[in-house]
Amino acid sequence: MRIKIDDTVVTSTTTVAYLGFVRNMTGGTIKNIHFYVPEIWRDSSSATSSLVGIVAGSISSTAVIDNVHVHYGHVEGTTDVGGLVGQMGSGTIQNSSYRDGDVSGFS
Repeated sequence: MRIKIDDTVVTSTTTVAYLGFVRNMTGGTIKNIHFYVPEIWRDSSSATSSLVGIVAGSISSTAVIDNVHVHYGHVEGTTDVGGLVGQMGSGTIQNSSYRDGDVSGFS
């Protein structure tokens, strides 16, 4: 999986939010998935990105992530950036991992 934000798809004032396999998960279950070498990154001089994670940009309510593993991932964003999930208000992450990768953001 590769998600790239660059100046060809966004304008200089754009904030791109909720980036991941699932954008905003408020219920349901993601289960038994392995991501190998997934990437989400910004290649834009001015656009920002928030709520960025390989599995979901955000999870809340009754959402469940179970037995989901990310190997050699690269996640890059501006705010609310995480390996599995960018922002977690509630919900459950269990039996899952993010390993041998990098995550970068400003807050």
